[in-house]
Amino acid sequence: MKHISKILIVAITFFFIQNIYSQNIHSKSIDKYIDYIQTNNLDIGSISIFKNGKEIYFRSFGEIPDKKFGPNTEYQVGSVTKLFTATLIFKLIEQHKISLTSTLDKYFPLVKNADKITIQNLLEHSSGLNNYVKKRRKNNLAQRT
Repeated sequence: MKHISKILIVAITFFFIQNIYSQNIHSKSIDKYIDYIQTNNLDIGSISIFKNGKEIYFRSFGEIPDKKFGPNTEYQVGSVTKLFTATLIFKLIEQHKISLTSTLDKYFPLVKNADKITIQNLLEHSSGLNNYVKKRRKNNLAQRT
């Protein structure tokens, strides 16, 4: 009886350790969240999760007329890159390779008013440059009609 108890304890311990330390995904939870996003028309996108070099989960969501989503769908990144860009800029500032007062003409001399636009203006979105995404959406809508 002691032998069976030890095996049972080892099996239960292994089960709990495996669940605590494994990186299993909870696809039902992910699906529930994506269903909420899609039902409420909150966003579009695709989620792909890999484990050990193999895709273990993929799902696309949202709607764009005349567009099918799949593994090779390209999306506009939009605002998601702002945090990464700011982090990298501040890393360059820390390394004394750039400053908040550096003007854009040093890097992009052909941009209109580049000598008046600072790195700080770009980070604050106060550079006066046009909204690329809005402009592109208007052009895309005009082409469809």
